[in-house]
Amino acid sequence: MLQTLFKRMEKKSNGGIKTGYKKLNYAMNGGFLPEQLIILAAKTGKGKTAFALNLMRDIAITQKKEALYINTEMGAEQIDCRFMSILNADEKTDFTHSDIASGNITESQSIKITQSLDRMYNSGFYSATVPDLTIQTLVSLARRFKAQKDLKVLVVDYVGRMDTQDQKLKEYQVLKNIAKRLKTLAQELKITVIMLAQITDEDKLEGAKAMKNECDLLGYLREMTGGELERHGANGFNYFLAIEKNRDGQAIKVPLKFIGEQMTFVGEK
Repeated sequence: MLQTLFKRMEKKSNGGIKTGYKKLNYAMNGGFLPEQLIILAAKTGKGKTAFALNLMRDIAITQKKEALYINTEMGAEQIDCRFMSILNADEKTDFTHSDIASGNITESQSIKITQSLDRMYNSGFYSATVPDLTIQTLVSLARRFKAQKDLKVLVVDYVGRMDTQDQKLKEYQVLKNIAKRLKTLAQELKITVIMLAQITDEDKLEGAKAMKNECDLLGYLREMTGGELERHGANGFNYFLAIEKNRDGQAIKVPLKFIGEQMTFVGEK
């Protein structure tokens, strides 16, 4: 206990892996820790993949921590276009995600993109597109990357697309079992697992409450309401990451600005 205390006193935090979002780091008392299962949920088309890729940029490219992003939903080229946009998202960027996706890029812009890819190549970023992902394949990939690359963070996008071999189970039972296995995997490999999940049109977590019991942090990514925009819109914020459960920290709302043209999220400075 004293070792834990002195370590945190020295670092002035829990010593975890920080994100690019100051208030999210504050809520977690520093950052993501090994053995944690993080669930990030949103309605379909409301930014969960973009937010996950922003986290990958912060963790794998900026900090050069080994992180593996597993995608089940999009084609490899779709992810390529999104991530090229996110890597180049800053005030001086004069092109959008749509420009990249349509090939409407000038030679000077392509040079900037190429330079950002050089940074990625020399980072801790790894990705895999597995449309028919099963829990067995996921565990095998995670163990291999842990052994070969000393994996620190695993992002699974998204859990609702994972196949199950037991057709007798109901959806909530499948998702509960996946969440439980991912929590065990995080503990076994001493990594942080970030699992993306879907919210239904009734604003409920797809798969029932059972998944919440397994996770250390549950955050809902959503657009601000009219009243919230009145209070926060002057600073450019239009989204919240609403942390509903936080085993090791505070349950707060993290204000974010989603720039759709660049597929990127910006937090408080």
